[in-house]
Amino acid sequence: MRFNDQGTLLATGSPNKRVDLWQLASGEKIQTWQVTPREGSKPKSAVVLDVTFIDNGKSLLTESSSGIAERFIIREPNEHN
Repeated sequence: MRFNDQGTLLATGSPNKRVDLWQLASGEKIQTWQVTPREGSKPKSAVVLDVTFIDNGKSLLTESSSGIAERFIIREPNEHN
């Protein structure tokens, strides 16, 4: 898990390929992604090992057990609905 620099968002990773972004003030989950499992892996799964905010908090960078680093764009607040 990782907090953004402003302390307003929390990014969490899970053992089931999922990355969630939380709004701390409301406790609301505002965005979800899935990391990519390695091609040909059985079962088709990946554990999120690390997540960090990049691009001045506009994106997340993840590292997973599949050995793949991925970048996910954070939508603007008015796009969360």
